[in-house]
Amino acid sequence: MKGTLKIILFTGVVVILGTASFALLSTHSDREGSLENHTDTDLSNSISTQQRRGNSDSVLSSEVITTPEIDKTVWNLLLVNPTHGVPDDLEPILAPVQGKYQMDERVAPYMREMIADAKKDGINLWVLSTYRTYEYQQGLFDTNVKQLQNQGLTEKEAVAETATSIAVPGTSEHQTGLAADIMCAEWTGGITDDFAKTDAYQWLYTHCAEYGFIERYPKGSTEITGIIYEPWHYRYVGKEHAKIIMEKNITLEEYLGVR
Repeated sequence: MKGTLKIILFTGVVVILGTASFALLSTHSDREGSLENHTDTDLSNSISTQQRRGNSDSVLSSEVITTPEIDKTVWNLLLVNPTHGVPDDLEPILAPVQGKYQMDERVAPYMREMIADAKKDGINLWVLSTYRTYEYQQGLFDTNVKQLQNQGLTEKEAVAETATSIAVPGTSEHQTGLAADIMCAEWTGGITDDFAKTDAYQWLYTHCAEYGFIERYPKGSTEITGIIYEPWHYRYVGKEHAKIIMEKNITLEEYLGVR
């Protein structure tokens, strides 16, 4: 009888602990996806305006992110951010994606496919920027710094603020050929967060992972990525990785366990 009672008590404890663990895991995985914005032509003007409005992003989450074992050395998971520069020997072979714009030839077919499939759904995706040389990035950066100085910032302040929206030359994903800025042909609202209210953004957010892309700088991730919220910036990582990143609503930094 005593033996039976011990078994019953032990089983009860296991059930309670198991229920608590399940509840904790459910809370951990239920991250709410947020929806809320550079073209090579109007980049500096638009970013400067947005910078002066301030960045309302707080932080994605302080929770611990667990991801499967991954090979961080593969080309499509190359991390480029303010603390991880573009490799000196990286010279992507380019292929066209739309109009004059080109991306890494290994990525271009997926971008073209995504654009074509969106068209079938009535969404006219419009590529604004893809591969950029170091020199081109330098020009964009310098232009934005000068505009902010004209608005009253010191050179030091202007450089620091520019770096939150336009990557410092040598640290831009665009130089890898793996990233693209995308909006839609009908959008006339400029480079602003309001783009996130469009059907084009909803389509991109919902379907980009199917083609191996992620929203690279999600809302609330500035403290992690070092870059402001950009719902127009999409980065190729491969379908398997993109699916996990978008489902978890995390950044590439979090996925790789690197800052």
